[in-house]
Amino acid sequence: MLNIRQMFGDTAVKRNKYLRLIVHLSRPGSEPQQHEDGMVRLTGDLGVRRVLDLDVPMITLPVMPGRNLAVLTEAATRTHILRAKGVDPAAAFLARHSHFLEHGGNTP
Repeated sequence: MLNIRQMFGDTAVKRNKYLRLIVHLSRPGSEPQQHEDGMVRLTGDLGVRRVLDLDVPMITLPVMPGRNLAVLTEAATRTHILRAKGVDPAAAFLARHSHFLEHGGNTP
């Protein structure tokens, strides 16, 4: 365990903070209930985890050794924020990709 207060000072520690998202990093196929679907690599495996009688959104990301976990976690967090605002980045990507394939790679 790290003593964050000792390492970074009193301002680095908050008394209260809301837990809005859990990002669970796992090896691909290590979770028994994990889908072996290629879409999971794009969207993550969405779910909920119960913490202190509250349901907290959780995304499980399959990661391989050598990947930048900070970037993956930040991307998952930003995606969660966008989804809360009604924007689904994965769906937008798939729509652009489908449009690109349907039109033979020609851009408008």
